[in-house]
Amino acid sequence: MSVFGVINKKSRAKKDEIDLILMTMDESRNTYTKRIKVPSNFNFDLEDIYGNEQDIVIQSSENWDKDHKKYTIAIENKKPLPVSFNYDDKRAISDSLITTVVTKNRAQKNKKMSLILIPTEEQN
Repeated sequence: MSVFGVINKKSRAKKDEIDLILMTMDESRNTYTKRIKVPSNFNFDLEDIYGNEQDIVIQSSENWDKDHKKYTIAIENKKPLPVSFNYDDKRAISDSLITTVVTKNRAQKNKKMSLILIPTEEQN
């Protein structure tokens, strides 16, 4: 799972880089840190988290009382693409190689069968 976002400076911000902390709010309370250039996009790759939703907190790891007023942090809200299957639309796709091999094998088998069925002069 990944969290994507963007960070921008407000007018009073002087730093060109900032340390961000991402904390998960589940039982494990994992913490991730990353040094980010400002302004820029960022992402955090999280440990395996299962479920529909996950509460997280992202903030500066430095002086939060001062820095939170100098930067804006926005998280991208990515939604999964819907998956749908049409079970009524069943089309048989013939593989030309398989069709060719089966046709040749049948022809060889039919040829062998016709040779066996033809009586020879020795049998008469």
